[in-house]
Amino acid sequence: RRADVATAAVSRRRDPKALPGRAFATLAALDVNGASLPLPKHDEVVDGNHAAATAATPWDGGVVLAAYAATRPEVFRGKRILELGCGAAALPGLAGALLGATSVILTDVDEALPVVKRRVDSVAAPNVTVAALDWRGGVGGLAADVVLAADVVWLQDLVEPFVGCAAALLETGGRLLLAHQTRSTSVDDALFAALARRGLACSEVPRGDLAPDFRPDHIRVFEVVRGGVVNS
Repeated sequence: RRADVATAAVSRRRDPKALPGRAFATLAALDVNGASLPLPKHDEVVDGNHAAATAATPWDGGVVLAAYAATRPEVFRGKRILELGCGAAALPGLAGALLGATSVILTDVDEALPVVKRRVDSVAAPNVTVAALDWRGGVGGLAADVVLAADVVWLQDLVEPFVGCAAALLETGGRLLLAHQTRSTSVDDALFAALARRGLACSEVPRGDLAPDFRPDHIRVFEVVRGGVVNS
């Protein structure tokens, strides 16, 4: 018990939730399958709404995950892709579209959809649709072969809804590619424990396998599948 209390105390000290400066704030575009995928500028805040403001920011995890996707075209070609919490940038999902996915569904909460739709309208990517998805309400019949998520779990309250949603989408197979930035060690502990409880096997992508020039220390990428071992 004393050890548990001591560990909790250390975790609280490590939980500042402060973010480093965005590593790719000056990046204009990513090269994906010979096409230029531009990064959006910070979009307007919709009615001062916090969810919209968060969605309007192109976070580093999305850049890293999209760049990694560009090195793994075989994962996306001919597959159904769904991005959770895509935000205005929607870089991983749009990269999947450029890599030959048969369909891409970009999802976020209702308040974020205006900036997501403006983003899709501004990018020439095929087979892309936008859908509202609140993780607390389940997946609503959505399905995918590859699920993408970047910088989406930073609060304790998000862990169970996110993992429940991911588990439902992976019920019949497929994989989740998750780019994650640690804001809180206790949130990280809860996230990986929740994945394990749902029977989801999580494997970190070796940093050396990430795209060159897109390997910041504060972003990790994981592949998650239902049970067993992640297959390449």
